[in-house]
Amino acid sequence: MIINEAEFDRAVKPIIAAVHDVACRYGYNRLQASRISFEPESDNSWGLKQSLNNTSLIIHKSQGLCRATHRQFGEVLLKWELLKREVHAVDKTKHSKTLQIQNRNSLAYECHILRQLSDSALSVPLLEDMAEVVVLAGSRYHLSIAARPYYAFGSLKHYLKTYKISSTQKITLLLTAAKILANLHDAGWIHGDIKPSNFLLADDVSTFELVLNDFALATPIDGRLNISGGDHEALTMPQGTPAYLAPECWQGQGLSLQSDIYAFGVMLVEVLTGEKPYQIQKNSDESQDSIVSKWAIAHCQAAIPSLPIAWRGYQPLVEGMLAKRREVRIDNMSVVTERLRELHRRPL
Repeated sequence: MIINEAEFDRAVKPIIAAVHDVACRYGYNRLQASRISFEPESDNSWGLKQSLNNTSLIIHKSQGLCRATHRQFGEVLLKWELLKREVHAVDKTKHSKTLQIQNRNSLAYECHILRQLSDSALSVPLLEDMAEVVVLAGSRYHLSIAARPYYAFGSLKHYLKTYKISSTQKITLLLTAAKILANLHDAGWIHGDIKPSNFLLADDVSTFELVLNDFALATPIDGRLNISGGDHEALTMPQGTPAYLAPECWQGQGLSLQSDIYAFGVMLVEVLTGEKPYQIQKNSDESQDSIVSKWAIAHCQAAIPSLPIAWRGYQPLVEGMLAKRREVRIDNMSVVTERLRELHRRPL
């Protein structure tokens, strides 16, 4: 579906206004929208039809980010989501094992996960989450907003593109990230979307302290989180970012510790060399389905590339993390962490 900029603006402005109104009532001020996205649907689907603004655009789901300030929390980043689907009551106690929610891949689900991790220091802190019903174009919609600290240096992906760092610093960052993921696994969780943009740098960048972000796909290893509702297909359909998705995920096996390790292997190559291990060619008029198919072929069939000479000592580790078959892949992030530590001791 192709829409022009004017139609987009007419559809989005009421949504942004609703987000600002709710956030302000919770004490957030000076909101600055930094990103917004939506999933349009056909006229016969459920969604937000902006008929009051003279446009036929129907919105299935809308998400966005806003910087803001709060008297207690200081500078924050607000992540929000608008859904029309009915969202059942959620038990917000952090020790609750049951999540009553219709859509697993939602902000309400992610907030529930962050509450589970609140005592572990494994994730970006959830400062506060808000949920209200708003009325747009005569219909009622569920608006969720989550507040977390604002990290001025941004993500690891942004930092590596912005600053030139030494080989030693790259390994230090990778070691830090590997320890975080190993601790998350030890705590009983699969992240599901490991990549450089989901590791954030803390304010004191000299220490290379990282925090892990975006738990929308996080899954307990033992399946103890009981999800009720209609979106069960999301548990087995390929999820995550295609450029980092393990071969078995394309074959219906779902997320696992090994798929996290595979994604970390892709990230390791990217941090060391500046490029992902697998590349695809995209045409300007190519459909999203075609692009995703290319990624599937690359991950499932392309040979594991050789690292540049400067990083050749890391080749066995990369091959162990990017093995096509899950059963022969490295199966524990603690092994990855220890091998990175050993390699770090050796002169490049």
